[in-house]
Amino acid sequence: MSHFISGKICVDVINGDGKYNPITPLVIIVKAIPDLINHPQINYSLNVDIDAEYASNRAEVSRKALESVKQHDLPR
Repeated sequence: MSHFISGKICVDVINGDGKYNPITPLVIIVKAIPDLINHPQINYSLNVDIDAEYASNRAEVSRKALESVKQHDLPR
């Protein structure tokens, strides 16, 4: 998962995989965020502990994520 504990994320389209340029439509960038949430890039980990747990026990990570969403009253 390409995210930091602080909540910052690493989105390829912004961070230099060659896809981004100044005329990239904003909708492409905005759509990249839920895509990153739904399809984490565990090969490009920014948080090794969470990624190891995700790789070995996705159900538990999903449970924890849902618990956090509910705790913070976030839409999902």
